[in-house]
Amino acid sequence: QATASTVQSPSSLFHASGSVVQKVLLPILEQECLATIPPSATLEVLSTIYFEKVHPIFPVIDPTTHENLSLKDPGRILLQQGICLAASKNFAARQHLILTESEPPLSCRTFGERLSGAMRLIIEMGLVKDKILLIQALALMSQFTDSTVGDDMSSQFCGRAVHYVQTLGLHLKGRQEDESGSYNTTLLCCVYAIDRMNAAFHGRPTLMHE
Repeated sequence: QATASTVQSPSSLFHASGSVVQKVLLPILEQECLATIPPSATLEVLSTIYFEKVHPIFPVIDPTTHENLSLKDPGRILLQQGICLAASKNFAARQHLILTESEPPLSCRTFGERLSGAMRLIIEMGLVKDKILLIQALALMSQFTDSTVGDDMSSQFCGRAVHYVQTLGLHLKGRQEDESGSYNTTLLCCVYAIDRMNAAFHGRPTLMHE
């Protein structure tokens, strides 16, 4: 059966769906999307590429929080997928775009589509409820998803990240002043930046204003 978090979460796309969906479809989808992750050795290489090449200019992930999450936590898996998605765009990752041990490296687009597809399912199924983690994942998806409708999807992910920032009140003075304050401010700046880039690149209005 589907996990209680999947079935009961109001944020799930399948909330209040029929019993066949919840008993048959959801367990298969949950297992599939959480298993869409490179083998551990490949994951380590891609993580290194991400934190050396991407993180210094787009520090959207809090390394401390990420490392403290349980290995089986859907939130950790979601962030790892986002890390691999971002790292896959770097030339150094070309030989490491592998999701199963038995297959040869995938193309950058195929690798990215499979990862971003799994990430979308994890989010839509409501497997991750922590909005800070969702903001991080959506920001990465906004910047690194590559598809035939990439502009539209990028704007959607950006808009949803902004929505969660505003839901948590990270844009309000004083809301960042807790034990996570420094990182929350960094996260706010990252989302503010991608909102500006989304407006410039895709002809959309900005959603966050000074």
